[in-house]
Amino acid sequence: MVERHRPTHRSAYATLFGLLATTGLRLSEALALDLLDVDLRNGVLSIRRTKFGKSRFVPIRSTTRCALQRYARLRERLVPRAAEPAFLLSERGTRIKQCSARYNFVVVSRAIGLRAPARVPDLLQLATERATSDKGLR
Repeated sequence: MVERHRPTHRSAYATLFGLLATTGLRLSEALALDLLDVDLRNGVLSIRRTKFGKSRFVPIRSTTRCALQRYARLRERLVPRAAEPAFLLSERGTRIKQCSARYNFVVVSRAIGLRAPARVPDLLQLATERATSDKGLR
C-alpha cells in the first residue's frame, strides 16, 4: 500500500493522481514526463509520447503548478541523483511503471471508499467533465 513507502513514493502517487484528475492526461503520458517536459515557470507540460505519436503542450492551472512544484522540491531533496530523468519517481528512483500506478490507484481508491472497480481512466473522464462544465478546474 502507498502509505508504507518513503515520502517520495507517496508524494509521487499523490502528484500523479492529482495530475491525471486536473489535466486529463493519459496515464502513459503522465508517466512519460521527464524533468525537461515540466515547465513550472510557465505552467506548461510538454507531452511528447502520445497515444497517436504526436506532441502537444498542456497548460496547467496555478494550483496544479504549485502541487508539481512541491513534489519537484521534495524529489530533488530526497533523490538528487535519480537513475532516470523521469519527473515522477518510483521508490527506487526510476520511472513509475503503469502496472504499479494502476495497482496503487486501486489501493488508494478502496482506502477512501470509492466505488469498485476503480480505474485510472475514470480520472480522465473527471478532468474532461470538469473542463467542460461552467466551473472548470481550479
